Amino acid sequence: MIRGIVLDLDDTLYEYSSLEPGAREAAEQYAERILKIEKSAFQRAVQIGKEKVKRQLLTVAAGHSRILYYQKALEELGYIPLSAAFELEQIYWKFIFDRMRLREGAEELLNLVKGMGWKIGICTDLTAGVQLQKIRILGLERWIDCIVTSEEAGVEKPHPEIFRLCLEKMGLDRNEVFLVGDNFSRDIEGAKKAGIWSIWYKRGETEKQTKEYPVIQNFSELRRKIEDGIFKTEGFID
Repeated sequence: MIRGIVLDLDDTLYEYSSLEPGAREAAEQYAERILKIEKSAFQRAVQIGKEKVKRQLLTVAAGHSRILYYQKALEELGYIPLSAAFELEQIYWKFIFDRMRLREGAEELLNLVKGMGWKIGICTDLTAGVQLQKIRILGLERWIDCIVTSEEAGVEKPHPEIFRLCLEKMGLDRNEVFLVGDNFSRDIEGAKKAGIWSIWYKRGETEKQTKEYPVIQNFSELRRKIEDGIFKTEGFID
């Protein structure tokens, strides 16, 4: 019997990918206007910095740290003071924080499952500080019972441990929940490794991989299926 739902955050509950280029551009403009670093040189340095961080911190949440990307970029450029990395990171995330919105239908879905007595967990990569800010801005605190970040778990998706920790916090077994996520390899295949049934939140054209997994393209679709009573632990009944 289903008693809970595990949700990914970025690009599942809100749209991150469409906002990210603008956030990068905002940081680049600051670097050019205030730090007097030519845009293309800054872009190259950030890419080098990102690659260095990924090599050094491949399997930990800090490998996603924007402030480390900018610190490494400034080091690459020989720019002092390095504390400017803090300003760049703040500008990047402020751009996203100011524009992020819950996906259409998400509020209605969350109200439905909460009203059914289900527990709601967030399982997400990245650092806790940034993700907790997103939780607050999106107004998710009134619904969710717990959040697990890869910083807390010490591993990233698709490692089973991050999913196991989320289940532990929810106080549920793996056959009592299902996961909804947008990233096939990290969310869907990761949940499978942890023994959790999952639904792929997939926008646009589907792929051949979806034959093994149910797919939704919006939260209203999932809400209707739950309301219609056709949801089972093993999947949707057509």
